[in-house]
Amino acid sequence: MTSKKIVVLCGNPDSDSFTGSLLDHYQAAAEDAGHQVRRYNIGEMDFDPILHKGYKEIQQLEPILIEPVSYTHL
Repeated sequence: MTSKKIVVLCGNPDSDSFTGSLLDHYQAAAEDAGHQVRRYNIGEMDFDPILHKGYKEIQQLEPILIEPVSYTHL
């Protein structure tokens, strides 16, 4: 089997939740199987999700949404 690149997105603001625990186990199993996993915990990211001008103006993205995130290992 070839190694896969997997993105794991934790949308729960509390990564210490049941969902976070499931993702921890999924990530560990995928890494143990030799896959590369990139994980994003939305609750730990510093960005403003509100479109202050709606769709009338393009809102600039914060650096955390532009910069590449390194692979994390839990």
